[in-house]
Amino acid sequence: MFNEKMKNSKNRAMTLIEIVLAVVLVAVVAVPMWDLLVSSRTVTASAEELSKAVTIASNGMAKLRALPADSLQELPETEDEQTNFGFSKPAAPYRRFIVISDTGIKASKGNFKHARVIVRWQSKRVKRELDYTLEALLQ
Repeated sequence: MFNEKMKNSKNRAMTLIEIVLAVVLVAVVAVPMWDLLVSSRTVTASAEELSKAVTIASNGMAKLRALPADSLQELPETEDEQTNFGFSKPAAPYRRFIVISDTGIKASKGNFKHARVIVRWQSKRVKRELDYTLEALLQ
């Protein structure tokens, strides 16, 4: 009777080889999933940085469009808080630059101006300075 119980318990118990194989199988599946998680986190952080830059540039361009046309004089690349447009400084690490140049295209309301809003920032992910430029013709 004792031998029969031992035989049944041996059949139901997991051997060391089965446990090792199960751990290896879990590791083989878990390592690529971990790499995927880490890379998706990096991509998400980079997309978040770019999204903030696009928002800052769009806000800057919207403010330029709202200004009277005669206030848009030629302006070399200048950090926005140094202009007389009344822009507030964007949050660190972002810096916004404004460039306005004359296109030479004449219209009934005045010349068209080429406006560029450049946002630069020091990326935490790629460890270098990145920029985003938004351009428009303004009249």
